[in-house]
Amino acid sequence: TSSWTVFFDKLRAIGATLVFFCDGVVQEEKYVTWNERQKRKYEDTIKILDAVDEGISVDTLINLFRRDFPGNWLYPVKEVAKKHGRVVTSIANECDKELIQYANSVNALAIISNDTDFLVYEGFWQYWSCK
Repeated sequence: TSSWTVFFDKLRAIGATLVFFCDGVVQEEKYVTWNERQKRKYEDTIKILDAVDEGISVDTLINLFRRDFPGNWLYPVKEVAKKHGRVVTSIANECDKELIQYANSVNALAIISNDTDFLVYEGFWQYWSCK
């Protein structure tokens, strides 16, 4: 059982409703930033693959590159999320904004994210970092 599954099970056991938000279409005004981020992810992925080719163990890889793993490597997390709650893909607006609107509309306890942008948004929820 993954640590994500255990964590989500505990939240649900105390009555929490889990809703997961993920990015959909890139907003036009974010293309330049998105493109730069994709280039960095590509370069990070090459570093990880080079380390695999060098025979570095999976445990060491995870410790060395934890913050550099590309989003698609988090596919298992999305699958666990689907089992524990509702997954919302933001299409019409930027994901952060849709998430904030939702959190404020339901008086959410917390937003769990690796995006510190949530520290500047207003709301009565807490920001829990998953880094």
